[in-house]
Amino acid sequence: MRTKIVLWGNDEKQEKILIAVELLVEDVKVKVYTFPLEVATEDFTNAMMKDWRNDKEVAFPEGHQEYSNDLSLSEPLLPAGITAEREDVVQRAQTEWQFIVLSQRLKHSFDQELDDFKERVKSISEFDHPLWEDLKSFWNKVQDQVKERNLFKEHVQDLRDTTNKLFDELKKKRRAMDDAFEKKSKEYASRFEEELNEIKQKVEDGLSLQPIFDELKKIQSRFKDSPLSQGDRSKVWTKLDTLFKTVKEKRYGGGGTTAKGKNAFERLQRRYEGLLQAIQKMDRSIERDKKDLNFENQRIAETQGQLEAQIRQAKIQMIEERIRSKGEKLQEMHQTREVLEQRMSKENERLAEQAEKERIEKAKQEIKDKIAKEIKDAAQAREEELGDKLEHAVALIHEDDVPAVPAQEKPEPTSVPEVEEPSKEPDTTPGTPDEPVSSGSTPDVGVKEEAPKESFFESISDTISESLEDLGDTVKAVAKVVGERIEDAIGDIIDRDEEE
Repeated sequence: MRTKIVLWGNDEKQEKILIAVELLVEDVKVKVYTFPLEVATEDFTNAMMKDWRNDKEVAFPEGHQEYSNDLSLSEPLLPAGITAEREDVVQRAQTEWQFIVLSQRLKHSFDQELDDFKERVKSISEFDHPLWEDLKSFWNKVQDQVKERNLFKEHVQDLRDTTNKLFDELKKKRRAMDDAFEKKSKEYASRFEEELNEIKQKVEDGLSLQPIFDELKKIQSRFKDSPLSQGDRSKVWTKLDTLFKTVKEKRYGGGGTTAKGKNAFERLQRRYEGLLQAIQKMDRSIERDKKDLNFENQRIAETQGQLEAQIRQAKIQMIEERIRSKGEKLQEMHQTREVLEQRMSKENERLAEQAEKERIEKAKQEIKDKIAKEIKDAAQAREEELGDKLEHAVALIHEDDVPAVPAQEKPEPTSVPEVEEPSKEPDTTPGTPDEPVSSGSTPDVGVKEEAPKESFFESISDTISESLEDLGDTVKAVAKVVGERIEDAIGDIIDRDEEE
């Protein structure tokens, strides 16, 4: 926006004149120069239009007149009796210049705040985080005015340069503080690692787990309040968390589906509890902003001056925006809370179902093991019984084999006369193969003695077969009963649970 205008007009005598109007921003005044037509040559007019309006020096000729008055929206910009050919240009300049003056005042108010910040920065010997946050809030306030286009570009650049210098000085102090903090963090991290390594050795040595677990909890409590950098905190936490998991696995056993499910539920529960705490903090933060908003609303009613009122209004807008943004965030947090509650409910149901399944499977396995043992004992008993019968049969065989050999070598005396009875002469020729054998001959005696042996072996074979069949029938019968007994046992377990 220009602070100078040049245009043609008329004086109180209705004579044509060249009018030049200048805004004195710092003084909040307007200067009006009038040049009669005889001195307003073409060269001078062009110089005023091109150079003077662009803040370049132009020598005024003699014979011009000068007027001065305060800038006001309620009073005319030109002196009485002087009129412009373009009244719209004069009216627009009067309105714009009023905005320029207000913008300049706003810039001056920011300059005063920056002067206060300069004094505060000089007075501190180390980094001051509240001061850093105050300076950030100040710059956010400037940015709000920039967004509203209440400051000119040169104003913004000047404020930015001054603010950046203050930030740079604070950054130097923060780097020094960060170096000291990093050194301190390394010392704390080294102590934690030594303690955790000692605990790890105790776990590997198989010492009592309960004292170790209590010691880990104490370390965890100190760890939360220890001044650690983000990198050191992450490193120590990884070791601490690993040791916690190792001790829990050794105490309660790990790797099972139920254990994993419990860990998932515990993670959900921790997240849910953390979310509730965050919601409470957000509620408190919104309440503080509302109190600040009420305070600013009360102050704006007592504000004297338009500039201060504008500044208060800017603060109110900033606080209202914070409340709106935090309200949206709070709504998202409540939605997340509802989702977590649903997930926790489903996880609880799933854990209950999983525990019931594992309990039933355990009962099944116990019954199977018991029945398998009974089958094994029954089979072993049958094997022992069969072994006894076989030993008894073998003993009987040996007892029968002893008299059988002399019976063949020494035939009974009655068998000889039976063979010799048909022939009265001595037999001098050998018998032919086709010659029939008498029923009373010696071979008949051998056949008669073989018959009892065959029936005896058949008896033993039948006995063994019957024993094996009995054993097979026993196994089949037991296997058939297994399913029925398992189902009955599971039914009993479920009935007991329902009664409980």
